Amino acid sequence: MKKIVSFILNDKDFSIREYKKGDEQILLPLMNKNFDEKWTLEDWNWKYNENPVGFSGLILLNKKESIVGQFGHLFKKWKVYDKEYKALMGVDVFVDKNYQGYGLTGKMFRYLHNFYPKKDFFHYGFPNDTALKAYSKSGDFYKNYNISKTYYLYKKYNLFSKLQFNFKNSKHSLNISRLSEDNKQEVDNLWNKKKKELEVCVVRDFEYLNRRILQSPEKMELFLIKHNNETVGYFSIMIRDKVCYITDILILNDFTNKNIINEIERFCLKFSPKEIRIFVTDKLISNILKNFKFNLFDIGLFTYYNNIEKSVKILPYLTFSDFDSV
Repeated sequence: MKKIVSFILNDKDFSIREYKKGDEQILLPLMNKNFDEKWTLEDWNWKYNENPVGFSGLILLNKKESIVGQFGHLFKKWKVYDKEYKALMGVDVFVDKNYQGYGLTGKMFRYLHNFYPKKDFFHYGFPNDTALKAYSKSGDFYKNYNISKTYYLYKKYNLFSKLQFNFKNSKHSLNISRLSEDNKQEVDNLWNKKKKELEVCVVRDFEYLNRRILQSPEKMELFLIKHNNETVGYFSIMIRDKVCYITDILILNDFTNKNIINEIERFCLKFSPKEIRIFVTDKLISNILKNFKFNLFDIGLFTYYNNIEKSVKILPYLTFSDFDSV
């Protein structure tokens, strides 16, 4: 029998249980109402049911055992130093508007560890200010969770700047080509090299990229970067409202230089964007982009609970693809 936690708040009875098949039929209309979205069952299935690593969710019930909220979780494979673990990413946290103001979001957060293991546990998310305030009321949030501010980098373009950029001549031997399933082994070989240069991050092998980028409803494309026929990196893009989002990027350290970043920028300009945006916590890439006159914009917060290496404060390798949606 699955675990259930019951509690009383403001003289009202509530309970929390784990997701069970069929909950999505009730959750979807509530989520669309609370997030002002138009998600379909197909969208829900792609995000949750078809996630190869799995998913879970804490379901909030009222006294009549009707669903009135959720704390969703997507499981992800994470590399934490020299081992791989199944981490939980908090997503789609909401309480129905009729029950807001009771502190129920904080209660769901408070009982999180009643449902998930305390050993080898890595939990993370990108909460907005409202969610962070709710979490803080759980009592032990600031004691157990680390919080970091995150920023994306952006650069705006006009017709003159695009023409000026395109007339510059490339002086190095690089090739950028669209990735397909035929490149599976190349991607896995690249990841096996790159993971030695990273401490903490999502496992970025072909299975991950195929799922998160190539099969994404957000219509992203992924490109391999080759230097003298050797695969040295990749990046993915999504065009939306004339903005080119570099949604993921991974480059071997020996090839992370201004020439390769310049070629990626040049490639993105082929799509005639008015702006390029990129979120990446890699310091080498960020510093090069800043030298290329990319500006910082506050994107929000990254929070995590690390029960694997408690004494170590980390900032994982993150990009836009680490969000549940861009």
